[in-house]
Amino acid sequence: MLPSLWLAFERRSLKPFFVAENLLGAAIVAVYVASIAIFDNAYFSEILPFVRDVYLPMRVPLMDNLANWPRIVLLLAVATVIAAGGLRTTHWDTKILLATALGFVPAFLVMGKGWPNHALPMVVVAMLAFGVELLRFGKLRDAGTVRKAALIFGCALVLQMTIRAQHAALTADSGPVERSAAAIRGTVENPTIVSIAGQMQVAHPLTRLVGGRYISRYPGAWAVSYAEILARGTDDPVQRRKLEGIRDRIIGEDAIEILAEKPDIVLSGWETDPSWNALMLRDKRIAAALNDYRVLHTEPEITVYVRDNGALVKP
Repeated sequence: MLPSLWLAFERRSLKPFFVAENLLGAAIVAVYVASIAIFDNAYFSEILPFVRDVYLPMRVPLMDNLANWPRIVLLLAVATVIAAGGLRTTHWDTKILLATALGFVPAFLVMGKGWPNHALPMVVVAMLAFGVELLRFGKLRDAGTVRKAALIFGCALVLQMTIRAQHAALTADSGPVERSAAAIRGTVENPTIVSIAGQMQVAHPLTRLVGGRYISRYPGAWAVSYAEILARGTDDPVQRRKLEGIRDRIIGEDAIEILAEKPDIVLSGWETDPSWNALMLRDKRIAAALNDYRVLHTEPEITVYVRDNGALVKP
């Protein structure tokens, strides 16, 4: 949308909105929405209200979010335009990429989590825009001081983002996941897995590391955690009861799923948080569902339960 708006403004015409790629994109969106409305209406009646009540309210403060990844994208956009010699001299292949990168910013802010995976589209496209401008820059010695400084600044930003991503990957403590995976591999072959942990990261990539098959509808009990945090933080008794109802319903669904699917492994987490233990592990429905399980391995934030009956246990 943003590249089309930009082009329409420059040409003082609505024709850029009616090019083939825009019409095709609009048709795909229309067919997609219509197919959901016809064949999966629960998305509108159940999922969107759930997202509104539980997912979207758990936001990082707006200014903190703006100072995170969007700041880097905006600075990189400015560096790209200045390196090109100004907006008028910026080529359209660069403008399209810049406008597209900026178009991802509102979605990042609406989701409000500040996570790198949410930032990835706008960061990657902004880096591509700078890369295109880098190829078009020409000879460095022929450029003015301001353009040279913008080019060097943009390169520094790209290097900073690359180092930041690599540092996060290389310094992450993978010991708890690796030890938990080793315990599972030494006990059960190709296990089926369900997670009732407060964070979805407990089960992923652990399931892949053990050659397992994840069979739950939920990647973890993150929705229980979100609903509980929001219920504690609201002063509105009606909203509190609503959030507690969502929380208790999902806990019940988790318990029913374990009883019905009988997974070989159940993962839990946040055992260092007594309030989470009281909420999830001491819930009568979860406790009953875990009657056939024993603790196989424990980490500060990961506990592995293995089913005593039916699992393919190694000798």
